[in-house]
Amino acid sequence: PDLDGQDLIGKDYSHTANFQRILKEGDGSFSALSTQLNAQRLYTFSRVGNLPLIVVIGQSEEEVYAVWKRNAWLVTTATSVLCLGILWLTWLLSRELRRRRRAEDALASLAATDGLTGLDNRRQLDEAMDTEWARAQRSGKRLSLLMIDVDHFKAFNERHGHQGGDEALRLVAQTISHNIRRPGDRLARYGGEEFVVVLPETDLKGAMMIAENIRRSVEALPLFKGAEHPFTVSIGVASGVVRHGDKLETFFGIADKALYQAKNNGRNRVEQRAAASDSELVNQA
Repeated sequence: PDLDGQDLIGKDYSHTANFQRILKEGDGSFSALSTQLNAQRLYTFSRVGNLPLIVVIGQSEEEVYAVWKRNAWLVTTATSVLCLGILWLTWLLSRELRRRRRAEDALASLAATDGLTGLDNRRQLDEAMDTEWARAQRSGKRLSLLMIDVDHFKAFNERHGHQGGDEALRLVAQTISHNIRRPGDRLARYGGEEFVVVLPETDLKGAMMIAENIRRSVEALPLFKGAEHPFTVSIGVASGVVRHGDKLETFFGIADKALYQAKNNGRNRVEQRAAASDSELVNQA
């Protein structure tokens, strides 16, 4: 409620607490109960220079805060909508980043995996072999390599078709994998019916034992439907201390020659091949 201006003229307010406070402070503002209106009001006051005058403005708190509350509600609503929008956009961005990361991981996995057997492919083997070769050079520890070839696979493939050949390769890959137990060992499909096993920190004796276990496990597989003979594999083994200046291609060449020797000696066997000269890896035994 507001009083008419005529109601205030001629009245003495000097005894009121509000007026006494205004006289005492001279300038400022405060909220207090109006004795005339019996309502809470906001007072702002200021002394006029050196004159015995004080300008006082009193407004209803409800009127003052009504505008503030309306503006505050608008600001709060706009801020809330903006925050929700930012959260929604953040969620969308996070989801898209996760989807993209999964897609990139899937592509990387496909690029590194042999589609038929699920093993590392030739490309992944080359990268892993470069890493192991460098590590073996730094550590001075032995590195061993097995080259495995499925015996008479072309004849088997012609007799049982590509589907039968693919099934046989998957079965052989699983069997080899079951004999590779250490986390650092790597098994990859080298191409066609050939597989490669990389054995870090493994001497020749250990490599020969693993190779023989693989050979026996493959030979013990059940006969393929319509087959007269069991699956067999020939394995060539290379092992040695990798020194600075030794070449990775030479290491593969030693294993490949050992594999060729196993095939020439009747297949279904494991052969090792010693270095022929200092140009090949030393310390084969």
